[in-house]
Amino acid sequence: MFSSHTTEIASSFVSTYYNALTTEVSTLVKYFGESSQLTFAKNGEEQRLFNGAPEIVKELSAFVGAYTGVKATITAVDYVKGTNATIVVSCTGFLYTPTTEQAFVQLFVLTPTPRRTDCYFVANSCFRITNVDEEVAPLHMPMYDEP
Repeated sequence: MFSSHTTEIASSFVSTYYNALTTEVSTLVKYFGESSQLTFAKNGEEQRLFNGAPEIVKELSAFVGAYTGVKATITAVDYVKGTNATIVVSCTGFLYTPTTEQAFVQLFVLTPTPRRTDCYFVANSCFRITNVDEEVAPLHMPMYDEP
């Protein structure tokens, strides 16, 4: 059984993160730190590494900003308490644009901030766009597109 604290942190994080990703990607800078790392890969591509909040948000902005009206549906969230008070969160879902749907999987390592142990930031994340032909898109799932 997971602690209610871990469940609350993971659930709140996923909801607010994907809302920000699809509405105001520039605000994601508050989720990452100077030492944060993100790997990103589209289907069939090698993963690329991005370091620090500004570089990470620049890449996410370039990817999401290429589309208008992006919406995200999360189909599964798994999480576990890690070492040193971290929380590991895995999300699978779909990104929808007016012309495409793209399946994805994203993993996060949430780490307590240095000054407050009840606040977390994304220390590491792996984000991969997968082949939607290998996934089955849900017909009616809630979308993270509201501010």
